[in-house]
Amino acid sequence: MSEPVLFIDRDGVIVKDIGGITKPKEIRLVRQAGKALAEINRNNITVLLIVEQPADLDKLITTQQAYEIETELRRKLARTKASFLTTCICPPPSDSDIDFKKLDFSCRKPNPTLFFTASEKYNIDFSKSAIVTDNFKTLETASNIGLPLGIFIKNKRQEFALVEKNRDKLSPMKIEMFSSIYIARTTITQFFKDTKVIKKRPPSNVESSEVRGVKK
Repeated sequence: MSEPVLFIDRDGVIVKDIGGITKPKEIRLVRQAGKALAEINRNNITVLLIVEQPADLDKLITTQQAYEIETELRRKLARTKASFLTTCICPPPSDSDIDFKKLDFSCRKPNPTLFFTASEKYNIDFSKSAIVTDNFKTLETASNIGLPLGIFIKNKRQEFALVEKNRDKLSPMKIEMFSSIYIARTTITQFFKDTKVIKKRPPSNVESSEVRGVKK
């Protein structure tokens, strides 16, 4: 049986966007993002973080770096009892020295590969899922695969202008705009209640990861 999820753009929504995080010490939580995520967790909504690596060799990360970054993010979020199921990264982190020319960037938005890969692994019902992002291309991609709700975080003027200019391209997705995920948290939980996917069950946001098992 397929399950609905909440996709969240990590950089810019949960952590401050610095153009590509490569070290755990670079993680800075967006104000009250942890509290918002904790409330979403309490409503038993499965959360998947998505990350698109920049097309810059110096900013690409290895599997080990991805593990260390995710571990630190989980540690910071745990202070507010918040968590997430996993982080989906495009292109996937490398296990060895990075060869920029051999990396497959075809998963970059608006290509929906990242979402389809996650769906194959976690059996996701796109028709009952939603996304939180501060990026127009992410909204466009989510709309193209049938997500009914897009929460847009208004923290980048250029991206906001693109969303306003291209709303017709995002139809029939419903677009809601907020200044932060904390302000949007009630709308998010209400959406999942209205689609009758919030159940009395243990939270599914357990500490699992695409990069688990990598030696520290």
